[in-house]
Amino acid sequence: KDELGRLAETLNQMMARLERSFTALRRFTADASHELKTPLTVLRAGVERAVTTPNLPQETLAVLEETLQEVNRMTELVDALLMLARADEGIAPLHRERVDLRAIVAEAHETGELLAESAGVEMQVVTPAEPVVVDVDRSRIRQLILNLLTNAVKYTPRGGSVRVQLGQADGRASLSVADTGIGIAPGD
Repeated sequence: KDELGRLAETLNQMMARLERSFTALRRFTADASHELKTPLTVLRAGVERAVTTPNLPQETLAVLEETLQEVNRMTELVDALLMLARADEGIAPLHRERVDLRAIVAEAHETGELLAESAGVEMQVVTPAEPVVVDVDRSRIRQLILNLLTNAVKYTPRGGSVRVQLGQADGRASLSVADTGIGIAPGD
């Protein structure tokens, strides 16, 4: 009942409120992501159907294709949000398998190269000649690498460069993504 006891009680109450807030935020993210999947699926189907319309003017076709790309990006974003919400709740299953990371890095490089080219950034990828086999969830590790490449390109000014290096030593795989961008503040 002294001052220290009241302080401890106040801190416990604050931690409980924070935990309830985080739980509500995770639930909202999961619910919103789940609810957005159906309308995005309907949008995609409608745009895909419209693209196949005969004698469609070229400018209309270009707009529809651009819309389809955006719908696909939004779908990927919603899927990622749902996966993150599930991971936060501890219910995101991993589908682990033995994969050669070189193939996943090569796939990510193709996408990253398109982003880098439009941003005026040079991209270099270095992989070893021998396989780099690890036991991972293929889609999640691909998503991770793509996120790193996207951020590297996004925060690198025109004329800069992004370097991806995959390696292996002492039974461990290593992947580094370095860029000539603004970097991360030391405090962060």
